[in-house]
Amino acid sequence: MAYDRYVAICKPLLYPAIMTKAVCWRLVKGLYSLAFLNSLLHTSGLLKLSFCSSNVVNHFFCDNSPLFQISSSSTALNEMLVIIFGSLFVMSSIITILISYVFIILTVVRIHSKDSKYKAFSTCTSHLMAVSLFHGTLIFMYLRPVKFFSLDTDKMASLFYTVVIPMLNPLIYSWRNKEVKDALCRVIATNICLH
Repeated sequence: MAYDRYVAICKPLLYPAIMTKAVCWRLVKGLYSLAFLNSLLHTSGLLKLSFCSSNVVNHFFCDNSPLFQISSSSTALNEMLVIIFGSLFVMSSIITILISYVFIILTVVRIHSKDSKYKAFSTCTSHLMAVSLFHGTLIFMYLRPVKFFSLDTDKMASLFYTVVIPMLNPLIYSWRNKEVKDALCRVIATNICLH
């Protein structure tokens, strides 16, 4: 999405020529391939662990950290792989987004029309808000040592990035829509009047 925003704002006349279906499919295939390889790496690492004492995972889903806690064998290599590859993927994603937004900001600053500047920045702020929420939670979840792991905190964080953020995305992306703002104001006003 950062690349899409960059092309749409920095090269609007070339957008249809640059963001073709083929380019979109290559981006999707590349990202899914990396995600598959990452999952394969961690799954193969988990298959080498022993689970003798307990087979109950105290979590909403079968994630790495809860499995590390119930493993009876050493998880040091697995923990290191999670931190290394988590850092690599999360930081490369954040750096790509930041670089695209540097170019976007430099382009928007040169725009003379206030309406065009507002439209460009409002488009970007909703994307940045969604990305910040998602990446912040991922950094908290996967880029910390297991010794600081707390099942209760982790359950809340995983619930946040698997349920809350996807529910908030439509609201975040439609926030600049006047009808959505008006509807939200009516709901808030109605709730205030009822109390």
